Amino acid sequence: MKKRILRQVMLLAVVAIMFLGVIVLGGCANDEYSIKFVVIEDAFSANFSSHPTANETGVVLELVRSEDEFMQLTEKYSISLNRERDNDDFFVDRAIIIISFETGAGNRNPNINNLRVSGNLLEIHRTNYTPRGGHDARYIHLIILEVNQSDIVEVTKMQIIVRQRRMR
Repeated sequence: MKKRILRQVMLLAVVAIMFLGVIVLGGCANDEYSIKFVVIEDAFSANFSSHPTANETGVVLELVRSEDEFMQLTEKYSISLNRERDNDDFFVDRAIIIISFETGAGNRNPNINNLRVSGNLLEIHRTNYTPRGGHDARYIHLIILEVNQSDIVEVTKMQIIVRQRRMR
């Protein structure tokens, strides 16, 4: 009799723990996730006249999901990519993100560390390495990323999060 009651109590405890686990894990579920990307262009230029018009933060940030958008931006920014990306088939399941910003000549290439989707916001995390002594010359850094369309379906806004690091 005691064993039977003990088994029922244990079974009830296991069921209660499982129930609480489902509630806690289900309640904590969020829509934030990292996505994979490929850097398809990483270039510097001293030609400021060809620099895409930056927004108030000094950064150009464009998400291109279709051939039409791509053609408009190539005319606007004089950007060219290899022929594989320059066709309708490319944008069926892929998109590109164009990032352009001014940087110092002594900076080591900024790293794109992570792309994170949070609801309708795409966060682009990058690290900017600057020399200890500063730098005089300024350059335009252009980075183009390739991502899967399925990873950015909900994205309507983008933001760059920059982490500054001093070079040793």
